[in-house]
Amino acid sequence: MRCLVVVLSRQSEPDCEFKATESKTDERMKLDYERQCYRHAEMIVRNRLELLQNSVDTTIKALKRTEGGGS
Repeated sequence: MRCLVVVLSRQSEPDCEFKATESKTDERMKLDYERQCYRHAEMIVRNRLELLQNSVDTTIKALKRTEGGGS
């Protein structure tokens, strides 16, 4: 049940702003960093969605077993 609470909690927006340590930052480096950051954030969200879908499937199957055995 704890896993379901984590999956249902609101996902914070990714902080993908490139924070340059040098004043001379290549634009391609910035774009690559941001692209990778958003890609990683999407992977996390997709994984959470899959966990949620699996949890819902498990719940539905349990309910069907309960309904079938209780009649």
